[in-house]
Amino acid sequence: MLPDQRQAVGAQAQLVWLLAASPDDAMRDGETAVQYTKQALVMWTTDQWWYEAALAAAHAEVGDFERAIELQKLSLIHISEATRPY
Repeated sequence: MLPDQRQAVGAQAQLVWLLAASPDDAMRDGETAVQYTKQALVMWTTDQWWYEAALAAAHAEVGDFERAIELQKLSLIHISEATRPY
């Protein structure tokens, strides 16, 4: 992935967090957050745990708590794998 693409995906990820978990009700849009996160997961292979956590937040925002829990558990597995010292 090119540096500009990485920046674009990073900006998209920040937007996902705002849409999924903003304290301002007017800012939240869970459906759009789910769409953006799915797009980011296709393009991004490193730090996948971060996007899985963002997607979990987006699913929680739209009321799909079962999927949110599944994704959060998956992100915890992937972060532990990503932070191994070996």
